[in-house]
Amino acid sequence: MNQQNNYVQMWEQFGSQKAGILSNAKFQPTYRIGLTNYLRERYIFDYLPITKEDVVADIGCAAGRQAFIAAKKAKYVIGTDIADSFMEFARKQKEVQQIQNVDFVTTPLERLPFKDQEFNKIICSEVIEHVLDLNTSLNELNRVLDSHGMILITVPNLNADGTLWGRLLRSLGIRTFTPLTDFSPESLKNNGDSHVREFSVRSLTTKLKQAGFKPVRWTTVSMIDFNDRVIGLCLKIPPLKWLMIQIEHILSHLKLPYGRHIVILCIKCMDEISDTVDGHPSAV
Repeated sequence: MNQQNNYVQMWEQFGSQKAGILSNAKFQPTYRIGLTNYLRERYIFDYLPITKEDVVADIGCAAGRQAFIAAKKAKYVIGTDIADSFMEFARKQKEVQQIQNVDFVTTPLERLPFKDQEFNKIICSEVIEHVLDLNTSLNELNRVLDSHGMILITVPNLNADGTLWGRLLRSLGIRTFTPLTDFSPESLKNNGDSHVREFSVRSLTTKLKQAGFKPVRWTTVSMIDFNDRVIGLCLKIPPLKWLMIQIEHILSHLKLPYGRHIVILCIKCMDEISDTVDGHPSAV
């Protein structure tokens, strides 16, 4: 229980400090992290079609950015997060933006307060690398997803070291992955990534299959990786920024496992799982 309380308090403080940044500035392609988030968000909505008939859940929505985007297309959207500080910020933004078909609920992913099969579309972006109980969390996502629904999941690829450059630095011992185990604002700040676990395309696909999902489409995003300062300078020059974004899209269309983040679309597994995903081997 102490671990759970510490975990919640850690995210409460984080939300109170970072909600504003996560609602907008961190998704602007004017610096390396902004470019990564911009690309990931674009593929979320490219891969997950949302129509005016859809009831959507954005699970672990933080400040609610993707929930608001989805609400402009969907019938109804619910955003959730474990930190009430995030949810309070999102509710204020709802009033500012005057979007009526979205609500926000404070809840851990492991205990979603929703009916079975309540949503036909789910977004769960940059969440399951953080949760305390991965198996329970995935089972909950499966439970609340309609039998004919779709779920879009994103996670960092090898803790965002999945690029060729990141893999090289790991092989040299310059970069390593240290999971977050001590849940406090101080340890979160010192850890930097706040990830309890990391995934590769292979390990993520395996976990999702075990939880009853069938991956149908995947890619990785943000493959340009060498020096954050140089990348940032290039992104401040409009022609170079445009060129970098176009190159990133071309690379993502190749479905290589060398991007910073994984984007994967799944349905519920209603029959025998195929050995391929979108025409490519499902375990890369």
